[in-house]
Formats: sequence, C-alpha cells, structure tokens
Amino acid sequence: ESSKAREQRKGDLSVPQKAYLKWVKKQMDLEQACLELPFTILLLFAFSAFAIFSLKQDIIYSVEHAIEEDISHNANFAFSEYMGHKTFQDVHSYADFWSWLRLGYLPVVLQPAWAYSERRSED
Repeated sequence: ESSKAREQRKGDLSVPQKAYLKWVKKQMDLEQACLELPFTILLLFAFSAFAIFSLKQDIIYSVEHAIEEDISHNANFAFSEYMGHKTFQDVHSYADFWSWLRLGYLPVVLQPAWAYSERRSED
C-alpha cells in the first residue's frame, strides 16, 4: 500500500473534536462524583450517629410497645363479675366499640388513682 492509502486510513480513525470533548467532560464529571463520595459517607455516618445516640429511638419504641401491650391485654370489656372476656380485637359492632371504650380503654388510660404493688408507709 502506498502512503496515500495509509493517510486515508489514518483519517478514517480520527474522532471529531466535539465528541472527544464531550467524552472528556463526562469523565471529569464522573471523577468529581467519586471525589464527593467520602463526604457523602461521612454525612451518612453523622446522621446515623445522631439518630442512634440523640433521638433514643430504642426507649421510644419500648414505651410505645408497653402502651400497646397494656391496651391490648388489659382493656377488656364484656364483664361477668370481675373478669372481662373480650379485648379490642373482639369489637365487631358500634355497641361493642362503645362498651370497649367505656369499660376497657378509658379505665386503663385514665386511671382515677395510682396503683401500688405494696402499701406505702404513712408519713
């Protein structure tokens, strides 16, 4: 082959400058995104530490769970003598709801007096 053919082949392998600059800009943007990654990870760890140590979500969950358990196990209605036979899961009508609210829920939530497991000493 002649040098003219080589020159023509060389011209066919060239890349337009616009496409090359677009590729370079894309690569620089990707590099910039990678350089921002450590700051993003630091921000994630800072938020996680704040959520764990400052908000005390384990305590909040424990209190919420205790309230839910108290209402589900102690807010009974449909009494015979001193035993309530139904819980809030057994409410199937309006009358059941109002009976559960009056006889089960309100006495658990709005207790008229403090309950103690042992007698307090008189001062």
